[in-house]
Amino acid sequence: MGLESAMHARGAEGPGFDTIVAAGPRAAVPHHVPDNREIARGEPVVVDMGAKVQGYCADMTRTFCFGKAPERLKAVYAEVKAALDEAVSRAVVGSSTSYVATAGADTGGHGVGLTVHEYPGLGGDTLLEPNMALAIEPGIYVPGWGGVRLEDTILVRPQGSERLTKAAMVLEI
Repeated sequence: MGLESAMHARGAEGPGFDTIVAAGPRAAVPHHVPDNREIARGEPVVVDMGAKVQGYCADMTRTFCFGKAPERLKAVYAEVKAALDEAVSRAVVGSSTSYVATAGADTGGHGVGLTVHEYPGLGGDTLLEPNMALAIEPGIYVPGWGGVRLEDTILVRPQGSERLTKAAMVLEI
């Protein structure tokens, strides 16, 4: 079953945007346009995808590799994962978007809703309010080698934030 078919099977209207797949050195380009390059074992593969459900978008990115991950990839992945977890923990009512964005690893992000990129962007002085939906996406990009990005869509709640994206984070497949 393909990605779009899986989205439909789970109740989505379809993708929220065109899926991005970037591998090896192309994974260093955050919004790479997919091409026909073959994916090699052990190199980073960044997949940025999102579904649309009842008119609302979600945004999620996972990075993985086929086979055993080299130590460099494991280390970069661990740093990005730690930055994502820290940023999610900072996304609470009353926090500023700049506080969330300083969690580490080049943490970016944006609001999500009826479109995949909405206000607010991370990095400004916007204070988070209850029920804001955000995509938080830290990444590390190394030209000529590749990159790692992990992204979750979260909902800001009074008691903290709730991850709406539930896909596991698995580096080696």
